[in-house]
Amino acid sequence: MHIDDVIDYSEAAEYARSLDMIMSSDGFRSPGSPIPLRPVLMAPDRYEDMVRTAQRVMRLLREVAFSRAGDYRDLARAVDFEYPPVSLWSDSPVQNRWASAMARPDIGMANGVPKVFEVNVNSALGGMTQLSRLDRAFLRRADLREVWREHPVSTNGVASALSRLLCAVGDSMDRRVPHVGIVGFRHDEDKGGSEETYIDLIDELRTHGIPAVYVPAQDVRVRHGKAYAGRVRLDILLRMFVSADAPAAGIDIEPLQRVIAEDAAVVLSPEAAGPLASKRILAWITEAADRMSAQDRAFVERHIPETHIVEAPGTLGSSRRAVRERLLREQHDLLLKGNQGHSAHTVTVGRECTESEWLSLVDEALGSRDHVVQRRIETDLLPIPVYSDVHERVMRPESRVVYGPLLIGERCGGILVRHSDSGLGDVVSGITGGVANTTFRMHTPE
Repeated sequence: MHIDDVIDYSEAAEYARSLDMIMSSDGFRSPGSPIPLRPVLMAPDRYEDMVRTAQRVMRLLREVAFSRAGDYRDLARAVDFEYPPVSLWSDSPVQNRWASAMARPDIGMANGVPKVFEVNVNSALGGMTQLSRLDRAFLRRADLREVWREHPVSTNGVASALSRLLCAVGDSMDRRVPHVGIVGFRHDEDKGGSEETYIDLIDELRTHGIPAVYVPAQDVRVRHGKAYAGRVRLDILLRMFVSADAPAAGIDIEPLQRVIAEDAAVVLSPEAAGPLASKRILAWITEAADRMSAQDRAFVERHIPETHIVEAPGTLGSSRRAVRERLLREQHDLLLKGNQGHSAHTVTVGRECTESEWLSLVDEALGSRDHVVQRRIETDLLPIPVYSDVHERVMRPESRVVYGPLLIGERCGGILVRHSDSGLGDVVSGITGGVANTTFRMHTPE
């Protein structure tokens, strides 16, 4: 029997509105997007396989990246990293030691096999503040608790993984119990800048023994070489925003720049993490596969879609004309992605374009050398029950799903999910009608 035949969705509207209110301070859906009525459920072996895949991809990404670059500044040059207008970059080993400590690969399932489309490595990773809230909402709901008695579930915890990382950072500073500042924006137009957005994460860190407080970016101060929020000394600052967004919001991050310049606290993640998120590194992995060990080569072929930098000449062809012709010929099997960017802003699906639109984008990419093409993967569709407040009813669309294992230090803090009706296209994001969700392991009763 399918799990949705067991769950009673008669009060779906009430539960959906409750979840929407719970998540309102940390927008998990765009207006008009549906509200999930349960988590995405996964067999424990598949859950662990996805986590292992994500961890191994991170290892390969670091190895391949630094086979071409001596340090993060070299890597930034190699991937043509675009520094934010107001930069928090530092070359300090105190900061950059932790540059890859937090990451979230984006993964799709194809015939049950995890396929890694790209890797997010930076601060403000989607899911850091959302997963715990979603987990609690689904674990505590009365109708689902009845189901969980017969179909036991479990999930990883963000705060558990994060507290271990924070303690490791603290140990490196001889601070056995580090004091942590959750750093966000405070601005009238910024919807993610209030303490309410982070309070659940802060409270959970406190229950794991980590003294944590919220501090707006502009309120951090340096005194005698140490960072402070008011009178509270801060050893670690968890940066919960992308620094490139600060100027448009009118946020002064000069106080944070001073903290970094003086190593007054360790900032997670440092801006040097940004180049590791370049799609160009996935293309390097494709190029390097033939020189890898047999095991790594087999892993790349199984889990990473073929990816190439769009340049002429290059791995796609020996001349501009050859590259152009190949990209036109294979349009319906390709995705075009910007080298840098997030939230799918620079992703174009070949089969969703007209031939003339694709040609124009290919010519632009050839002129800029700032794009990669990736082999399109037909991902598995899942029927996920959602409540549509537009149509005021329960729906079970065949959905495209992107999984995001949240890698924090040596552990996984849970798997964020984004899903949307397959009829909305291949790209799954908040701006294309996607909604955030969480993933539970569902255990088979003995």
